[in-house]
Amino acid sequence: MILLTKSGRLRFALWTLVVVGLVASAVQIEGWRKAVIARAEQLHTSTLNLEVRRIGLSKELHTFGQNPAEPFLWKEDERGVANARIQAHISEAATRNGLALRSISPAGNGTLGDRQTAIFRLEAEARLDHLSAFLRGLEYDLPAVLVDGAVLRRLNRPGSTSEQPELFVQMDLVAPISIQSNEATE
Repeated sequence: MILLTKSGRLRFALWTLVVVGLVASAVQIEGWRKAVIARAEQLHTSTLNLEVRRIGLSKELHTFGQNPAEPFLWKEDERGVANARIQAHISEAATRNGLALRSISPAGNGTLGDRQTAIFRLEAEARLDHLSAFLRGLEYDLPAVLVDGAVLRRLNRPGSTSEQPELFVQMDLVAPISIQSNEATE
């Protein structure tokens, strides 16, 4: 057994405190190091996810084309053909959704921004739920048909058993068109 003097014991106690302090600091530093590495891995994963999303969006943009308005346009060689296609589309959508058409007719031409448009006037009778389905269909269909204005009047039908109100509808519908002239190919 080793006997220590009073000054030796003091030095030993001091060195023991220093070693214990260094060990405690090393444990804290190791915990901090692990936390920093875990955070760096999280940031790396997040960066990779963002890069994957960026590549996907870049592909989507490339697929969408150079002209973002392109899918929304009714494209034909002549205005009359475009009007007939648009009118047929509106009529089909109205019938499919339960509207009783009174009339649908061309109401002129116009512009929407820098695009030419064909304007139609639709008059129909429908229950509110059928009108809602018709408008929802127009909203999501491509090429686009937009509602420019509408007048709705409730119809009072004696003896009607419907839970939905019946309406008279008069709407101005606008469709952006692109006339593909033969001049562009000459």
